Amino acid sequence: MFNKNQKIIFTLSKTCMKKIAFLFISTTFLFQAKAQVNTSLLPASSLMKENSLSPIKETVLPPFNLANAKQADITDANNGELPKFSRSVFTNITLDNSGSWTNLPNGDRIWRLQITSKGAQALLPYYNKFYLPQGATFHVYTPDKDEIIGAFTSDNNPSGGYYATGLIHGESCILEYYEPHEVRGKGIISLNEIGHAYRWVNSYFPKKRTTQNDTLGFQQSDACEVNVNCSEGAAWQNQKRSVVCMIVQSSLGQGACSGSLINTVRQDCTPYMLGAQHCSEGVSANQYSQFLFYFNFESPNCNTPDSIGTLGNEFIAGCTKISDSNDNGGDNGSDFLLLQLNNPPPSAYNVYYAGWSNQNVASDSGVCIHHPAADLKKISTYLTPLVDTTWLTVPHTHWRVQWAATTHGHGVTEGGSSGSPLFNIQGQIVGTLTGGDSYCSTPDEYDYFGKIAYDWTSNGTATNRQLKPWLDPDNTGAISINGRNADCVLGVNEVKADDINLSVLPNPSSGKFALLFETNDEKTLSVYDITGKLLKQSKAAVNDLILNLQSFSNGVYILVAENKNGRATKRLVLNH
Repeated sequence: MFNKNQKIIFTLSKTCMKKIAFLFISTTFLFQAKAQVNTSLLPASSLMKENSLSPIKETVLPPFNLANAKQADITDANNGELPKFSRSVFTNITLDNSGSWTNLPNGDRIWRLQITSKGAQALLPYYNKFYLPQGATFHVYTPDKDEIIGAFTSDNNPSGGYYATGLIHGESCILEYYEPHEVRGKGIISLNEIGHAYRWVNSYFPKKRTTQNDTLGFQQSDACEVNVNCSEGAAWQNQKRSVVCMIVQSSLGQGACSGSLINTVRQDCTPYMLGAQHCSEGVSANQYSQFLFYFNFESPNCNTPDSIGTLGNEFIAGCTKISDSNDNGGDNGSDFLLLQLNNPPPSAYNVYYAGWSNQNVASDSGVCIHHPAADLKKISTYLTPLVDTTWLTVPHTHWRVQWAATTHGHGVTEGGSSGSPLFNIQGQIVGTLTGGDSYCSTPDEYDYFGKIAYDWTSNGTATNRQLKPWLDPDNTGAISINGRNADCVLGVNEVKADDINLSVLPNPSSGKFALLFETNDEKTLSVYDITGKLLKQSKAAVNDLILNLQSFSNGVYILVAENKNGRATKRLVLNH
């Protein structure tokens, strides 16, 4: 049996190995997302004649030792480490010691620097200090400006200084910082490392618009995979909006996995991202701030487009690790990772927080939505019941799944799918991908997903080894919830003290809830489902009454009681 992290999909068997790729949220009413890149703002130099600007200075990085990188790849495979498509070249580049400044007549100024790492297929700039004052902008672009990332503004400032501005194709890129005279000298840009992509980018990252006869492309997952907007995905259009392609920054280089936004019992749009623990091996606390999450990276229809266009433009940088299984990627646990994005996704991304079930009950059918080979979003379908199993030695940690042939293919999983969510027929996450043996060449082989049921409390007693304290922080005992849009409508999910006193007994209940108020003034009682849909509404002017939900299905509901003084919000758990 191969080491669990040997995943070189073109040359190795995939028997019992994880599917790591070789490369590659609070209410919206309370605050605006600060992570969105303002693509409407062009580099300031684009509005000026080149001869009016100071010549761009170039920093050429030390020669990249490809032989050492290849040897490190072998060592990583032997040690079960995350395979890399890029290795870091460590630098000390700042506004003060590199680049050239152009002073403009009105007192504003522009700083530019070209960075070159000979032979790189792409570059990934990483910052240990990144601060943009109000009105300043920052861009990264190729010398021909065919590819432009930005503008980054003060809204993108990370709290700890560590940041990433995404992958840019080719061996050279230009950094441009525009600073208004009112904030002169306040900006801080410090690059402590540059990722030098030396393999697989041509196969795994979005195609650059170019007339050159190169092999840059994004259509690199295997032919049996099914685009998420084929008919197989028609019933999963909400769930797909939770799934992302995640570029991982680690101490030895860069790789990628899949992940999904996940809902909480509080329904408060906390931007939790669920994935696989083996995708975070070798990652330091600061490096989580340099993770990249690509949303809506999918074909708009069932066909794969000829060019990438703007499909890869929606991304967020930075997260914090909340909890994980701490099990060496499933060796003695369920291989889960829970992150919290440093900023919630912008409303323009139209994301969805997927629901979940922590019941140890095998689903009869469902899907996995994922980014195989870090390609466009795909969907794989299972039509036979999940099987309780193990990854290595600990029993009952994983679900075993066998994929089914469907109208447009026989979707499986590949490198890059690691951490992707497995949904039951109710649209709830029941597992995350550790690995397995399914390929287009062997579509009937099995894959293995760490169970949400095991993640809940079984990987350890500490809160940073469980999902329950984070997804059910009020200890409601919820066994499942559905997903929700990132609107947190009506304010019912805001985390704040109640304006009026209300007690609910019992909760959970088999159908009838006793509501006990401190006053008998008139109140409006509203019951919502977890999507914010109004299900029941009445008025009452008593101290106590019985709320009957016996006709409702099991699940979590939201009760809002309002009077002239304010409101109280309670989460009702119905379990017949």
